[in-house]
Amino acid sequence: MLDNEMFLCNWGALVLPSGEKFTAAGAQIPLPNSIAAEIHKGKELGVVVDEYFQASGIRHSEGAIGMFTAHSVTRDLLFEHIMQLLIGQLKFHQTSR
Repeated sequence: MLDNEMFLCNWGALVLPSGEKFTAAGAQIPLPNSIAAEIHKGKELGVVVDEYFQASGIRHSEGAIGMFTAHSVTRDLLFEHIMQLLIGQLKFHQTSR
């Protein structure tokens, strides 16, 4: 939360057998207050988003980010970016030794 506003953000982690880890986060956008209120009550984001948009399985398609950006940015696109950040960190780690 930032200034009492809840944000939607995707994260990823890559852990090597040695235990070394790399993390990355994607873009973030504020959630509508009505969605944030339901999450504060303990509900899972996917369930709340499905209810909000009167749909089913949004988490398995465009994701919440897709719905709240009018399909401009999809869940897959966000995770692709995160994966590129993780792979880039790994490559840097491997070449900087």
